[in-house]
Amino acid sequence: MISNSQFSLTLVGLAAAFTVASTALGAAPTLQYSRACEKADDTLIIASVGDVLAHAPLQRQAYASHKGFESLWEKVAPWLSQPDLTYGNLEGPTAAGVTRSRKLVADPGPVYD
Repeated sequence: MISNSQFSLTLVGLAAAFTVASTALGAAPTLQYSRACEKADDTLIIASVGDVLAHAPLQRQAYASHKGFESLWEKVAPWLSQPDLTYGNLEGPTAAGVTRSRKLVADPGPVYD
C-alpha cells in the first residue's frame, strides 16, 4: 500500500523520500494498489541543465554555423547523451512562423530576439 503522506523514489541507487503535506481541506484518500512495487534490476539515470537562454550572441553564433543551434551543444553533447533522460529549461520561444502576438506568418528566417 502507498499512502498519500509519503512518496519514495529511487534514482541511481539512492533513495529519497518526499513528504506531501495535507491541504487545509483535509487529507486526500489513501491510494491502494493490488501489489507492491518490485525492485527493478535496471537503473534510470536522469540529467538536467539549468535555464537555457539563447541571447543575441548565441543566436548569431548559431546562425553563422551550417549546423545551426546544434552547434552550440557540440562540446557538451557527449555528456548530455549518456543519461537515459536529459532535460533543460528552455527560456524563450522556439516557434517558427508565429509572431510574438501569436499571428501565423511565413517563416521570416533568422530573427534576433
